[in-house]
Amino acid sequence: MRDIPKFDSREIGQNLRSLMKQHDMTVKDLQKILGLSCPQTIYHWLNGDSVPTIDNLYNLSHHFDICINELLMGHCPKV
Repeated sequence: MRDIPKFDSREIGQNLRSLMKQHDMTVKDLQKILGLSCPQTIYHWLNGDSVPTIDNLYNLSHHFDICINELLMGHCPKV
């Protein structure tokens, strides 16, 4: 049986911050792309206070052209 991965909300925030920096994006840019009404949600993700919902994870992975696991764990697992 495989181990169930543990997710660290701060690591997820760091991964997102890194992706935003690589793509020269601001919180405001991401807010607009995701259609969020306020930027506080993104700041909560970046600070590790919360994590994106599954629909936002999907949209983020699509926008950055990466797998969801890369957002959650910093890499895509080998199959």
